[in-house]
Amino acid sequence: MISCMNKLKIISYNCESYMKNIEIIRELLIGCDILMLQETLLMEHSFNELSEAHEDFDYCAVSAVRRETCFTGKSSGGLAILYKKSLSKFIQSQKVSDRILTMHFNTGSEVFLLGNVYCTCDYRNDISYASYMTTMSELRAICDTEIFNNIIITGDFNCDPNKGRFYRMFTDTMDDLSFHVADIKNLPSDSYSYISRNSACSTSWLDHVVTSS
Repeated sequence: MISCMNKLKIISYNCESYMKNIEIIRELLIGCDILMLQETLLMEHSFNELSEAHEDFDYCAVSAVRRETCFTGKSSGGLAILYKKSLSKFIQSQKVSDRILTMHFNTGSEVFLLGNVYCTCDYRNDISYASYMTTMSELRAICDTEIFNNIIITGDFNCDPNKGRFYRMFTDTMDDLSFHVADIKNLPSDSYSYISRNSACSTSWLDHVVTSS
């Protein structure tokens, strides 16, 4: 099974609404074995939508959170990992929090921990800073308590290496855990993973892939 694990194709995609981008998700499923989704905006009662994405895929998911405003309650966040049903016998899933979803992939001789992350945006206030710190602490706790030989964590970490407050906190956490931020090490410095909707169409490098050695 080690050779099988080495050949698996994993894709990470911040869909910013599963229902609005279901056709893109179906296209991605054609070309991968495991699909990590962030910001699905799916509440638990809508999880059946995940099972209908592709007949060859199963899923595990974390519900979006209902944010109450003075006008209406809108959902925010939500995570899902879609994986080929043929991999089911090797997989154990675990919900950690509303911002982290992990999956153990047991090959028989090695255990791989796959993580899907959606960190809070930086709203330039103490609440978002504390939330980001909490997510980094949760990642530390997972790595300290879970049993695995190798790890892959991917998703929307909402930290750009060239701007913002969170990147230093992110890299300090990864350095302490002796993990590698693979995209930063291997992609050009002008790479980006997000294009804003503003008139300037500014870009940011918010999504990352973290691995063990």
